[in-house]
Amino acid sequence: MRLFIAINFDSQTKSKITAVQKQLAEYTDGNFTRPDNIHLTLVFLGQVQPQAIHKIKKAMQSVRFSPINIEFTHVGRFTRKNRDIWWIGIKSKRDNALLELHKDLTEALAGFGFCLNEQSYTPHITLARQVKTNSHIKKEALFTEPFSTRIHSISLMHSHRVDDKLTYAEIFKVQAKTNH
Repeated sequence: MRLFIAINFDSQTKSKITAVQKQLAEYTDGNFTRPDNIHLTLVFLGQVQPQAIHKIKKAMQSVRFSPINIEFTHVGRFTRKNRDIWWIGIKSKRDNALLELHKDLTEALAGFGFCLNEQSYTPHITLARQVKTNSHIKKEALFTEPFSTRIHSISLMHSHRVDDKLTYAEIFKVQAKTNH
């Protein structure tokens, strides 16, 4: 099973993200993320044997986090040889709560024997892949007004194809801990 841990968004946040996608689509074509699949990856696990899912659940449950405010502030792209990945970025590295959550999750998963890619974590929401970028695209025109959302949970997601469409299905969720 191809798995990852992610933050899923409410419909209002997804609507704001898809509005930015529509702006991008006016300038180019590409493989745009379906609205149902919009998320922010915290940890990519890759191929995992089904019998290991219980370890992932335990690792997720062992991480304590409070609700997190995320502010979306800009668009960017990862440049590839002939097709780019466009994304929405969040407020700079000062978003320590999100970075701390990522760190805590990777450490908890390592404690359960998962070997994870040690690349630098860049939180983002993928808008489109395989984008043929041209010089007419102005990042500033795609993203005119920052917006934010509050995160109350993290989810274990299964990536698979349904009727030849890439689909992300939530298989487990952990709620943030509130101080009551």
